[in-house]
Amino acid sequence: MPQTVVLHIGYPKTGTSSLQWFLHARREDLRRQGVYYPLAGQDSEHAHHRLALALSANPYETVNPDARAALFADLATEIDRCGCDRVLLSSELFMGRLELIQASAEFARLFEDRDVRVVCVLRSQETFLESLYRQFILDAQVRFADTFDAFLEAYPMAGEYHAILTAWSAFVGRENIVPLVYEQAVHGEGLLRGFCRLLGVDTDHLTAADLDVWHHVTHDTALGIEIVRFANRCPDLTLDQRLEVGRVAKAFAEQTRHLPLPKGMLSREQLDRIRATLLDSNHRLAADFVHQPLDGFWFSRDGARATA
Repeated sequence: MPQTVVLHIGYPKTGTSSLQWFLHARREDLRRQGVYYPLAGQDSEHAHHRLALALSANPYETVNPDARAALFADLATEIDRCGCDRVLLSSELFMGRLELIQASAEFARLFEDRDVRVVCVLRSQETFLESLYRQFILDAQVRFADTFDAFLEAYPMAGEYHAILTAWSAFVGRENIVPLVYEQAVHGEGLLRGFCRLLGVDTDHLTAADLDVWHHVTHDTALGIEIVRFANRCPDLTLDQRLEVGRVAKAFAEQTRHLPLPKGMLSREQLDRIRATLLDSNHRLAADFVHQPLDGFWFSRDGARATA
């Protein structure tokens, strides 16, 4: 049988960092079970972001044609020598780079004579979009400074899961799109176990500490993030000054954590509007990709409020 390349494309804010740390830490365990997690293309967080960033100019890493060629050559060598029937590449940056991947000669060679499957973790848009909004405020390159409503206008496709997966299915085939519902996994067998099950990896021998999905997750309070958002509106701040604001905001938020301040950044009206806007799309998502009714356990309001 041909080797299979599994692309884990995100979504971001669905435990991706914890998954990537786990996959790297358990590389040899996965390899013994026929799944190879390459070193080539990993960044310091153990995601394969460097493979995604190498495809085009970006604010995070300089794209050098020679370095790009060497990077994918190293990846090809690793895969050829791994002796596994499944190769896993994980980066949420793959999600928005479908056209670049399709146009890439390097990915074309990687996929040649191999099966391709795409794994995607889906999270209730109520918590996903709030988490993404927080990340864009904190990101030193994006430095988003506007309101949440302006964020939705600037990124209208951010929560449109059905449209994104439809585009990917046109590339790899709908039967090769493998969704994992975040809420079901977290409240069921656990995110790491659920993800490994999709890969055909046995985790029964692992301890609870090995499967602690929150181990590498940091929590930022709403108050601290609002302070950073205000600072993002000041273009004259230097990088050191922005870092100082971030440190002070985090310390202030921690010192006032005991006060009855809002934990979330969005109003109930905004959350209800997200749900209503995406309802039809989510019904199509349930029918075409998740293959279970939307009114079941997944994306339930109770599950949606369990934020990370």
